[in-house]
Amino acid sequence: MKTTAETPRAGFRCRAALGVMVATLLVGAGGSACREGGTGATSPEAPARGPGWYVAGTALTDNTGTFQFPDREVAQDLIAATLTYLRITNGPCDGSPSMFDVYEANLIQTSTSNVWSGDLVPVGSHARPFKLVPDVYLQSIGIKSRIGVFAEGLAPVMPFSVCLRSP
Repeated sequence: MKTTAETPRAGFRCRAALGVMVATLLVGAGGSACREGGTGATSPEAPARGPGWYVAGTALTDNTGTFQFPDREVAQDLIAATLTYLRITNGPCDGSPSMFDVYEANLIQTSTSNVWSGDLVPVGSHARPFKLVPDVYLQSIGIKSRIGVFAEGLAPVMPFSVCLRSP
């Protein structure tokens, strides 16, 4: 008699096959992110969870904890929108610094009128101290912006998001 019930062994094989497919997709996505200098191509229009946050994109730290988000162009003038408070985190943009690695900077206008920069500092108990002073900037380029973040000393091989909101 043939039944439609799944045997435990068959169920395990199906779940194992699904796990292999998911792992393959994740490794493939991570591999392409690494080939592009460690940055993933994301520029969602909506904030990550909390209101007021804009996600400029994500990047994966390397084996030594170096975070590179080099000269990324986003499709909005963030300075005109007064989104000059920058946060990088391995959690949601509005995630608690007691639960996630969080680094923040209040960007201020430099002598070059369309470039803003600031001191990125660790916030909360999870964030590691930096090895070197990080480099952070935001530049207005018409109706778009460029963002650059370089920091050493973060958790290795971990995705971090670059988030902005009004100060």
